[in-house]
Amino acid sequence: MENMKENTEMLNELQQKIDVEKWEASEKAGMDLCGEASYCKYCDKSLSTPCARASIAEEASKKEAAPKKAAPKKSAPKAKATEAKSEVKAEVKAEAKPAAKTAAKKPAAKTSKAK
Repeated sequence: MENMKENTEMLNELQQKIDVEKWEASEKAGMDLCGEASYCKYCDKSLSTPCARASIAEEASKKEAAPKKAAPKKSAPKAKATEAKSEVKAEVKAEAKPAAKTAAKKPAAKTSKAK
């Protein structure tokens, strides 16, 4: 019940704001601009606060019509990451084995005394 009261108050405030804007614009234009706003196509004059409701309906339709970004495919990045990890592991193993063998075969470095 409380939520309904808040919604009604919000609609009334928005309607009053729109009424003032519409009145000022009509005065400037020298004619009644009722039915000329972009949200007027959503208007139902049989309801209370028709401009506020139409404005809200227009905003809702814009959100619905907005193109949604396609969610990235989760399997593709994981597959690439798995491949990259496998490649790195293979490289590390390949580099580690010969280095260990090479180090074992190398003779100790000779130190020479400078004369």
